[in-house]
Parts: sequence; C-alpha cells; structure tokens
Amino acid sequence: MPSHSTKNPINLLTKIWKFVIPFKKTFILSIFLNFCFSVCSVLSIALIKPVIEIMFSTESVSELPSIPDNNAVNALTQLKDTFFEHIEDIIFTNNIYDTLLRVSILVLLVFISKGIFKFLSNIVNCKLEENTIKHIRDTIFEKINSLSIGFFNKNKLGNLVSIITNDVSVVNQTVINSMGVLVREASQIILFLITLFSISVRLTLTTFFAGILILVIVRVAVKYLKRYAARMQQAMANFTSTMSEIISGMRVIKAFNAEEKANKTFKNDTSYYVKSSIKHTTIISIVPVLSEVSAILALVIVLMQGSILINNQQLESSDLMLFLFS
Repeated sequence: MPSHSTKNPINLLTKIWKFVIPFKKTFILSIFLNFCFSVCSVLSIALIKPVIEIMFSTESVSELPSIPDNNAVNALTQLKDTFFEHIEDIIFTNNIYDTLLRVSILVLLVFISKGIFKFLSNIVNCKLEENTIKHIRDTIFEKINSLSIGFFNKNKLGNLVSIITNDVSVVNQTVINSMGVLVREASQIILFLITLFSISVRLTLTTFFAGILILVIVRVAVKYLKRYAARMQQAMANFTSTMSEIISGMRVIKAFNAEEKANKTFKNDTSYYVKSSIKHTTIISIVPVLSEVSAILALVIVLMQGSILINNQQLESSDLMLFLFS
C-alpha cells in the first residue's frame, strides 16, 4: 500500500525534482524556450489589431474618456498602448503597399519564430525527459542490485522489471512530461490575461463568468456521465451473466419448463441496459449543446458590451476584434 506521502503531489514533485536537478541547465533552457513560444503565440494574436486597422483604414482613438483610477489597469493599458505605438511606428508608412509589405513580413517573422521556438522546446523537453528517466532507472537498478538474495526470493522478476520499465514510464507521462506543458500553458494564460485586461476589464470579467458557467456545466455532466456509465456497465454485466447462467443451465430449465421465466429475466436485463445506454447517450449529447450555447451567449454579451463601449468611445473596434480572437 502506498503511503500518504507518496500520494501527495507535492511530495511526489519534490522527489522527482531531485532527479531533475542534475539537468537544471536543460530545465532552465526549456522554461526559456517555452516562454518565448508563449510570447510569440500572444504576438501572433496581437498583430490582428494593426492588420484590421490597415484593412478597414481605421485610426486609433487618441483620447478616451477617463476611467476610474486603478493603477494596475492603467499600467496594463499604458503598456498595451506603448506596445502598439511601437508596432505602428514599424509598419505604418505613407504608402499603403509598403505598409502591407511590412505587416506581412512582421506576421511571417512572428510565425516563423513561433515555429522555431516550438521545435527547439520540444527537442529540449525530450532531452530533459529522457535524461531524467535514465537517472531514475539507473538509481532504481543500483538500489535493486544492492539488495540481498532474500528480497529476490520474495519478489517476482516480472514485478521488478515492471517497476523499472512501466512504472517509470508512467511517472514520465504524468509528471515529467507535464512540466514543460505546464510552463508553456501557464505562461500563455498569464500573457493572454494581461492582454485581455489591458483591453477591457469589463469584457474580461464577462468572459470569466462565462468560463465558470461552462466549467460548472462540464463538471455536473461528468458526474452524471460517471454514474450512468457505471450503471450501463453493471447492466451489461447483468444480462451477460444471466445469459451465461441460462445457457449453462439449459437442461435444468428445459426439465422444469422454465423457458418463459428465463426469457422474461433476460428481457428485463436487456431492457435495463437499453435504458441506461439511452440515458448515457443523452448526457453525452447534451453536454456539447449546453457548452456551445453558453459560449455563444458569452460571445453575444461581449459583442453587446463591446459595441456599447465603442459607441461611447471607450474602446476601439480593432481592440474588440483583438479581444475576440484572444
């Protein structure tokens, strides 16, 4: 039985970290490359704003009505404005064709950089994972090799081989492989949140509430899915067990003329399985519908609020499009 400390994710990560420390340079490089990939991902979305301004020949709103004092929001807004001012200085010229050429080159460079950083991060992540797994396997093998003969007499060879091969592979898939993904996804979420809050706090909070609603729907649906999946499996086990018992005891059933009772029992079991299967399929089918409706409702609310902000000159149309793509 595994101890409570082994089940604790923090203790497990602490133990795994001891095997990652010898490759800390690779780990730091992996974090850097994943962060650069996240930055390029956000930049690839952020470039939608100048592209829309070029396509629709819109101009940035120079002065917007003042908003309530909030140092964090003002800092993010100022950071966003400064960033796009530098982008506009780079790509906008008096000649529309030169502007289109510059923005095309910039978009191409951002996506090339994104692809390069993703390729390099995958290679570095693979190197980190394989070296860490090698270190774990070597340590386990040295430990097993140092044990007494009595240990080998009490344990099967297959179990020991499974520990070094299968168990370590599971650790790789569940923990080590998740480190790079966690860094990449976490940095993307943070950068996208900064972008969204810099555009509009109201629209961002609306999106959050919609996301929470979708998560609640999915969580409730998963709960019911597990329940009806268990019922469906039990129903299948019941009618297969009934079928096996009837077929194996067919001579006794024939002797007592109990065919009708056997048929009735089997039909009841199959009917229960059909009902369970229909309920299971109903839950599976309704979840995407509810999620889609919730997402569309959030989109409609964001569009309505965004349109009001644009009409009040509190938001640019290009910023609204950037928000929707983000």
